[in-house]
Amino acid sequence: MPRSVRRQLAVSIGAVCLACCCVAAPASAQNEVLQRKTSKTGKAGHEIALGGHVRLDRHCLSIGVPKINLEQPPAHGIMCLRPADVPLQYLVGNAPSSCLGRKAAGVRVFYRPHDGYTGKDGARYIVRFPHSQVNVDVDLTIVPNDEPGPNGIPPAADTPPAETQVLGPVPVCAALVS
Repeated sequence: MPRSVRRQLAVSIGAVCLACCCVAAPASAQNEVLQRKTSKTGKAGHEIALGGHVRLDRHCLSIGVPKINLEQPPAHGIMCLRPADVPLQYLVGNAPSSCLGRKAAGVRVFYRPHDGYTGKDGARYIVRFPHSQVNVDVDLTIVPNDEPGPNGIPPAADTPPAETQVLGPVPVCAALVS
């Protein structure tokens, strides 16, 4: 990952939509607001990739990551960011259509359910670009994980809830420790 992207990630850590990007627009450009809704299903105890985001120049090269803020935290899990090469599935701002289908260095947003949780969850986050933003609503369904845990039995579904994630910048994902 280019040094400028790592530095931008460290500075603007702050997590989700399908891969999107934005090209820097002239100062006179008006703010564009897009609404995105996505639904994902995953297994208890496993991360769910929600989407990726990147800022581009007019040549489809990464110029950093947008600011990503949590507006409505998930009730039964956490959201976090991880640096990644992001496939460009839709564009915002004046990004050239020739960028579609390419990959660029950015961040991916992940949801990680609390230990043992199964059921419905949801979250809302905002991806802010210089002259546009994407409001992303995520509906999540967490199904039981039938795989045995370290002690040979599936994880319990009655684990007490953990603390709710705070509003604001989505944090970088912490490494899983076993």
